[in-house]
Amino acid sequence: MRHKCPAVLTAAGAICVVNSLGNIATLASPVPRQIAYTSLVLAPIGVIGAIGLWRLMRWGALLSTGVLALTALLAAPGIVVAPILVLHAFAAVIVILDFAGIALIFVPSSRRAYGLLSRSTPSAESTGRTK
Repeated sequence: MRHKCPAVLTAAGAICVVNSLGNIATLASPVPRQIAYTSLVLAPIGVIGAIGLWRLMRWGALLSTGVLALTALLAAPGIVVAPILVLHAFAAVIVILDFAGIALIFVPSSRRAYGLLSRSTPSAESTGRTK
């Protein structure tokens, strides 16, 4: 059985996978070990969330949102206090991509794909109200 995944969810899934690969790459960078180990734990969880996004599962959206939010929170201090100028830029890019991924997960077309948003909003006629 083949399902149709909206383009915005495909982009969000791609951001989640790139985010997970970036989380693994933090082991080789001069960041505090606690952040590196937390990122390493978040990496496979992010891949699982991306698979859930691709399969249009609600838990995939929630899991991916949580991983992206935690990764953004872990990277945000690096914008200000990173020891190397390149890490300042990487931290800023990570935070921007994570928030873009979260936004893509929650745009109306994505929410509609999960069934979280109805295609039509109830109007006065359908609720039985009259003036």
